[in-house]
Amino acid sequence: MKNIAIIGAGFIAKVHAAAILAAGNTVYSAVSNIESQAREFAAACNAVEWRTDYRDIDIDRIDCVHICTEPSLHYEMIKFFVEKKVPVICEKPLTLKKEEAESLSRLIDESGAKVCVCFNNRFYPAVQEMKQLIESKRFKEPLMLYGIYEQSFHIPPVMNSWRFDADGGNDLRAVSEIGSHLIDLMQFVTGESISRVSAKFKNRTDSLYLDERGNLTENETGSKFELKNEDIAIVTLEFESGIIASLCLSEVSAGKVNELNLTVICKDGRVSWTNERTDRLEIADRSGSFLQSFGMQTGFSDS
Repeated sequence: MKNIAIIGAGFIAKVHAAAILAAGNTVYSAVSNIESQAREFAAACNAVEWRTDYRDIDIDRIDCVHICTEPSLHYEMIKFFVEKKVPVICEKPLTLKKEEAESLSRLIDESGAKVCVCFNNRFYPAVQEMKQLIESKRFKEPLMLYGIYEQSFHIPPVMNSWRFDADGGNDLRAVSEIGSHLIDLMQFVTGESISRVSAKFKNRTDSLYLDERGNLTENETGSKFELKNEDIAIVTLEFESGIIASLCLSEVSAGKVNELNLTVICKDGRVSWTNERTDRLEIADRSGSFLQSFGMQTGFSDS
């Protein structure tokens, strides 16, 4: 049994807490810069202590820290714990700034601390099988991959959260927020790195209006709010061996809550997976197609 600290008290922090407890571990420290949230979150996950500053955590009592805050805070928090050689699990991204990424890379190498970024879709059994099928060359080499990720989260009216705070270092949207999951999956199942990128971006609208309740709407009675993060992107990738790939990404797709699809086309076959049915793979070769089932469907928290 391990003692874990969680920084953040929002939706994703609660997902982490559920997974930590389900794995038989303890949430030792619950941290939020808002005292009431820290207290409530600590009570909900039966934490030993709550804090409003991550620097006040009893470092000697924890085995790992989970960082579940807005992206602009990640770098300093990771740096703090890596310097103390505490293992870190962090929601994406570790940072969006090149110089901070280079600094973290050096620091992690020098300290030997373990740092993980949460690309959890890798861990669905069906995705693991997809990787093994490609590695086995059962269908010969992959030629092309394509993926789609759609959400409706940014169709107004929507709360003005850190997701719209591009000037504050939180310019995380269609590519870096949802697209990064597909980019990671493509590299994971092929075992290759991306060598070339081309992309086009588009917004549903150039600006919205911020009302007195903190919501972004299309009602022109509020103050004008310029949108600086992309809602939609089409990305073309090329891998080291010449495999090509495309991504269609949208955070303004009506009716879509959180839909990810990935297909790999090989010389002699095709493999496809969707998080709408995480328990199965669609597999096809020259003789036809079939579904491979992995039993009870695992959920987001399990992955």
